[in-house]
Amino acid sequence: MTLIVHILGFLSLSLGTFMLPSLAISLYDQAPDSSGLAMAATLCILGGAATAGLTRNHRGNLGLRDAFKVVTLAWFLAGALGALPYFLAAEMVPEIAKYFPRFADCFFESVSGFSTTGSTILTDIEAVPRGLLFWRATTHWLGGMGIVVLSIAILPLLGGGGMNLFKAEAPGGILPDKLAPRIAETARSMWWVYIILTFAEVVLLLIGEMSLYDATAHAFATVATGGFSTKNASIAAFDSAFIDYTISLFMFLAGVNFFLHYQTLHGKPKAYFKDSEFKFYAGVIGVAIILVLSDVAHLYPGDFLRAVRDTVFTVISISTTTGFGTADFENWTEFAKFLLVVLMVMGGSAGSTAGGSKCLRVQIVFKAGYRELKRILHPSAIIPVRIGRRAIPDSAVASVLGFITCISILFLFSSAALTAMGVDILTACTAVIACIFNIGPGLGKVGPTENFFFLPDLAKFILSGCMILGRLEVYTVLVLLIPDFYKK
Repeated sequence: MTLIVHILGFLSLSLGTFMLPSLAISLYDQAPDSSGLAMAATLCILGGAATAGLTRNHRGNLGLRDAFKVVTLAWFLAGALGALPYFLAAEMVPEIAKYFPRFADCFFESVSGFSTTGSTILTDIEAVPRGLLFWRATTHWLGGMGIVVLSIAILPLLGGGGMNLFKAEAPGGILPDKLAPRIAETARSMWWVYIILTFAEVVLLLIGEMSLYDATAHAFATVATGGFSTKNASIAAFDSAFIDYTISLFMFLAGVNFFLHYQTLHGKPKAYFKDSEFKFYAGVIGVAIILVLSDVAHLYPGDFLRAVRDTVFTVISISTTTGFGTADFENWTEFAKFLLVVLMVMGGSAGSTAGGSKCLRVQIVFKAGYRELKRILHPSAIIPVRIGRRAIPDSAVASVLGFITCISILFLFSSAALTAMGVDILTACTAVIACIFNIGPGLGKVGPTENFFFLPDLAKFILSGCMILGRLEVYTVLVLLIPDFYKK
């Protein structure tokens, strides 16, 4: 237990430290949010340092059960601590209180950031001080690769428990093949890939004539597949084909297994084309672009290139669960909207920062279904489920089917709860889908040009829980509710 508290204290200290750049921006702007940011950073740093210091003499390594506890507690704690800048700024400055009137709003915005969902309660983003908006972008970037993976990368005293933490929280829920002999080196390698992609996008967005502030904030949101923008109109505010295609490229890359990027940086670019999931991911996006474009092109009379640009951007944004927008797809055809909902559920690759159910799981479900059809004809045959050349163990197939069952139950109960509060069924169902799969926009009253501010506080807490469960792939949290978990 002491080690768990120590890690949570270190997390608080880290989050407080990451608040300092936002505070610096606020002080530079001489904005009123500086007092809230300063107090939040001080509380997190001092509280975290005291907690970590008092528990520094912990004993032993972190077991798998303790790892599940740490990861779940860490994400809920991060949501609460990440809400402090918004909450304290609103308490201290009445003009900020209109943007974050209640703690439920602050917690929702914070969890949306860390889980890279990108949903927001803000009705006028550009009116919020830049310091708070940059903190909002920072929570995205930290949550993209994982706040616990960050701890593993820079906290050398976890011993063998680091592997258990990585298994419990690594994006995509699937641990890549031995990336490095030590888990801390693995975590650092993943973070270096993440940093390189972020830096490269910042440079290209600067070339596209974005300001350094906007370029950094949007790069944070893109590589994390989060979708928070500093503009009310999202990426459409820049009205630049270069920016649209640049962000499309990096959203696509962020939806790819980061282990493939790691291999490419080490001289193995063919790894992409040898990977079955990558080919499936790229193929689905390509087909979706063609289908959507053919269905919405008539909505752009005389401007086919703009139709291509909006279609490419929207399909990649939705399929990677980023949620940026250049077009209001609420006004697209019903078939196009249906395809986008399908892409929302599928998501990106395992091992990427994207949300959704993951392409690998979709492949396994289709292959498992086909296997059952073949078993009807050949009941005695032993037919493995294969992804590429690799046979998938039946235990992994069962795990995928169990994941779908848990997600379906979570969706039904959460949607029912929202409709019981008076939310219309389209808004309720797509809001839950958007939060479970960490997408951002839904349909109806939470569409791409709308926000979540109007929802009751209880609904915001329920959706915040959906975001965390979705980000942690459900099992990590639900396993804590099983009585056997607490039996020795």
